[in-house]
Order: sequence, then structure tokens, then C-alpha cells
Amino acid sequence: MSIELLQTLSKVFFAISGVLLATSVALFFLLEIKKVVGDVTGSTARKAIENIRQQNEQTGNKAYKPSPVNKSRGKVTDKISKSGHLIRNTVKSDISVGTSDLGEPPQSPAASETTVLAENMPGVVNDTTVLNQPVSVVFSIDFEIGFCGSAEIIV
Repeated sequence: MSIELLQTLSKVFFAISGVLLATSVALFFLLEIKKVVGDVTGSTARKAIENIRQQNEQTGNKAYKPSPVNKSRGKVTDKISKSGHLIRNTVKSDISVGTSDLGEPPQSPAASETTVLAENMPGVVNDTTVLNQPVSVVFSIDFEIGFCGSAEIIV
């Protein structure tokens, strides 16, 4: 290769690098990469949450109004002492959360077995059997396939 050819190649590659630099800058702004980086790192969400908190403090208008149960319970996350134990909020409330005990399930002998749902109906096959009757099933092995991780054959 001659020096003239190398100088020409140098100028061509320099021009190509300039075009690629301009393309990358244009794509950076067209594809809004700054927003993508903000979404990936979470900084956009942090700023939005902080903005909502500032608006709530200024206007006093809360988007979320806790129920009386939540107000009496206190914060969901309790403070942690220096020893690492939770400092519980011991505020008691007489407000029911809305759940109740359903009681014990009925204990009948028929409740623990499967029964036939429909008997002697035309076109219906009775596939359900009662579990307390003995069922005999015979299995037979036709052939057995085994795999091992060795190329050695043991005779």
C-alpha cells in the first residue's frame, strides 16, 4: 500500500465517522434516550412521586383517603429499633376488618369420598367411582428403557 492510498482511506474513514456521529446524536434525540434511561434507572418515577407528594402537601388534597380501619391501625411499616426489633404500634380498634370465621366444615362420612353425580342417564358414562370400594388395577411392564452417562458397557 502506498502512502497516498492510506491518506485517502484515512480521509474516507474520517468522513464516515463524522456521518455516524451526526446520526447517533440525531437518534439520541429522536428516540428520546434520556427518557429511556430515566425509566430504566427509576429516576423518572422518583421525581413523579416527589412531585405528587409536594402537590399533596401544598393543596392538602389527598388522592388516597384511608379507611377508618387503616387509620386506627397506623402505618403499615413499623419503625425498627437499634437492636433490630420492630417497634409495634399498639393502638387497638373496635372496627371490624370485614372478615369472620366460617366455623368448622361439616363432618359427614360422605363428605370425604367421591360419589356418582348422575346414574343411569342416557348418553352419560359414569366415570366417577366411589373411593371406599376396592379397585384392582394390574400393571405390567412391556419394556424398560434406561439411560446412563457412561460410554462403558458392563457385561
